[in-house]
Amino acid sequence: MDGDGCKVVGGALAGGGEAGFGASSTANIGTGGACLSTEAIASVIFHPFNKPIKQTVTLILQRKAIEEVKYIKYLGVMIDGTLTWKHHINKVKVTLSRLCGLFYKIRPYVNKNIIKMLYNSLVYPHLTYGAEVWTLSGKTLLNSILMIQKRFVRMMTFNDVRNENYEYPHSSPLFKQLGILKIHDIQKFLHFYLSLFTKLLKKVSQITFITGLL
Repeated sequence: MDGDGCKVVGGALAGGGEAGFGASSTANIGTGGACLSTEAIASVIFHPFNKPIKQTVTLILQRKAIEEVKYIKYLGVMIDGTLTWKHHINKVKVTLSRLCGLFYKIRPYVNKNIIKMLYNSLVYPHLTYGAEVWTLSGKTLLNSILMIQKRFVRMMTFNDVRNENYEYPHSSPLFKQLGILKIHDIQKFLHFYLSLFTKLLKKVSQITFITGLL
């Protein structure tokens, strides 16, 4: 995707220019008279993760080739060409791991209520921002975030010491005790309300259409 709103989907160009479907193709993108810098533009070719790209598509803007990347950052969300969201989830994991280390350092100086407030203000936004789309990834990627959440709740409740069987205490009661949602619960919550909102929107549009006919 470039700064002029052009997209390449399956090797075809939408938004201006022409693209072929051969082993190698070049597409010229019109700027509509606007002055755009190719240094600030990158392109992503979207395709199924199990179907690698067989042809090479080169986008040309102002006689310069646009750099093709595997993922882009748009409004704080990392969007990759296969829509697996692994790059964004990896970014969230790195951020949460750093915050968890910070929480360990400040834990001796605060009580449970304050550390929970810090969790809700510093950690929770990273779990919910754009979660409507990136939580559609596979369970394996979401489970990697859940593992970090378990570290948080065990640390916040001082249950981060292994027992006699060299196992950590079960985390589910700790989530319930703190009133913290797991990443899978956040996914279900958001998608439920999204589907509910979509149904209400359809009903409103139908009522508006019928009213307009009367």
